[in-house]
Amino acid sequence: MKTRLIDVAEEAQVSLTTASRALGGFDDVATATRRRVEDTAQRLGYVPNISAQRLRRRRTDMLGLILPADETGFGEPFFAEFLAGVGEEASTVEQHLLLTAHPPGSTAERETYLKVVRGGWVDGVILIRLRWEDARVDLLRGAGFPFVAFGRTNDVDGYPFIDEDSVAGLGILVDHLVQLGHSKIAFVRGPDDITFARHRLTGFETAMTSHRLPVPDRYLLSGDLRRESGAEAMSELMDQTHPPTAVIFCNDMMALGGMEEAVGRGVVVGRDVSIAGFDGIGVGGTTAPGLTTLRQPIQEIGRRLCRILLEHIDDDTRANRHVLLVPEILVRGSTGPAPTPRRCGVTRSVSERREG
Repeated sequence: MKTRLIDVAEEAQVSLTTASRALGGFDDVATATRRRVEDTAQRLGYVPNISAQRLRRRRTDMLGLILPADETGFGEPFFAEFLAGVGEEASTVEQHLLLTAHPPGSTAERETYLKVVRGGWVDGVILIRLRWEDARVDLLRGAGFPFVAFGRTNDVDGYPFIDEDSVAGLGILVDHLVQLGHSKIAFVRGPDDITFARHRLTGFETAMTSHRLPVPDRYLLSGDLRRESGAEAMSELMDQTHPPTAVIFCNDMMALGGMEEAVGRGVVVGRDVSIAGFDGIGVGGTTAPGLTTLRQPIQEIGRRLCRILLEHIDDDTRANRHVLLVPEILVRGSTGPAPTPRRCGVTRSVSERREG
């Protein structure tokens, strides 16, 4: 015969209400009483009705994460590492994760957020890849719906976030390349509507100015953060009459594409040209040569954001935390001393042979 809650209450010698609140995790039950009820429930083999508990607490024990990408975004190393961190932390505290993906700024993305807010699907949402002016933030903040963000907008009031200090990070990368003797340094930026892309461009320009190094317009190219666009940008840079000796990419995926393009032309990365990225995704350490990059602890950030979100769900009066992390440079073989003029000529001749 199935054990009922009333059986637990009678055996533990408490009221039905006390037994229910003790097993429901309410803090108005004395510690000794809660332990007696829990021990009794375990001994009798009582299995609580989880759905009923959630209904009473008005909680779904579900967190939402809507990736700003199409379905292929699930395989992107950056998103995969972030999801691993969020998922590990959520499972540790017995939370479930509602996961989907929609192209950023699309009608489908907005409709999904509206359904999340109005339908009570989840208790809170984790945002990623924040935009300079972000309709997702406006919607959630306006509705008073709990959320945290990996990144920030141009307006950081009213929500907690964790972000990398991209300006400081690009300063670290430029300093590293200048110390290696580079002065002709190019930068491949990301989409201008993404906040971190703006900050990384600002960091690059600020660092170059501090070293009194010029940045010709031809050394500033744009990409979409994908591997293919990195290869296209690298091709354009190498086809120039006076190509740069070093290239910084806004993220690791574009940097990996740039490395592939250079290697395909017979150029030795780390000797003939230096390449660096930003993110510290795992695959960057497995290439030959390894990718010099700025490491942000993506999985740990996912875990921390999950914890912060649960705190805000439990207590919406908490002050919004703004955490800004300084990335760590990982120096690998993709960066090396600036090539001599003779080596620069080798790079150009390879490019010219391909054109012919």
